[in-house]
Amino acid sequence: MFKMIKLIIFDYDGVIVDSFSDNFEIYKKIFLELDTKIKPKNLDEFRKVYGATYKEMRKTVGIKEEDFDRVDEIYERELKKVQPKPFSKIKEVLAELSKKYKLVVVSANYSEHIKETLSAFGLLSFFDLIIGSTGSDLSSKSRLFLDALQKFKIKPHETISVGDREIDFISSKQAGINNIVLAGYGWDGVEKLKRQNPEIIADSPEEILKAIKEIDK
Repeated sequence: MFKMIKLIIFDYDGVIVDSFSDNFEIYKKIFLELDTKIKPKNLDEFRKVYGATYKEMRKTVGIKEEDFDRVDEIYERELKKVQPKPFSKIKEVLAELSKKYKLVVVSANYSEHIKETLSAFGLLSFFDLIIGSTGSDLSSKSRLFLDALQKFKIKPHETISVGDREIDFISSKQAGINNIVLAGYGWDGVEKLKRQNPEIIADSPEEILKAIKEIDK
């Protein structure tokens, strides 16, 4: 059945850019400055404590909620020093998709950082909207999905969500989006994503393109 897909919502970190190691390097500085009770020594340890959200990870390693503002200051300071690279072939995938669909980024990362990085690698022009953090507390991801749908007057069944974490899958479902592609090459990894019993896990950006074509046929 022809589904008439009109909008594709992309997560940023772990789907478009390879940023998990950069994130770990930033948090290593935070762990030291705040002298947290848990200090992951490598990417595998960091991945294990990350949990569903960055807020959950902060609590797991022993950062008190009253110190979150300080953490945000350090994170924003250190984030300006890094520029993650896009995954191989993601530019070609976005270029092709942008000819047919509206493309949106919804992310917990800072909007300005996303725009700067996408612009630096010639990717910004493919997107019709960037929704990210402005420094204040970010709304739930499902709410942000609904904001994007409302802006373009597009229905959930006309939308595909592309994420790389369990929370992306859950938030998509909460927003009524059932066309979901998960990037197994991203932050959570294939085994963790399988816990949600997703229909589609893509091993590469090219597989994301293939999956979208399969959904919208």
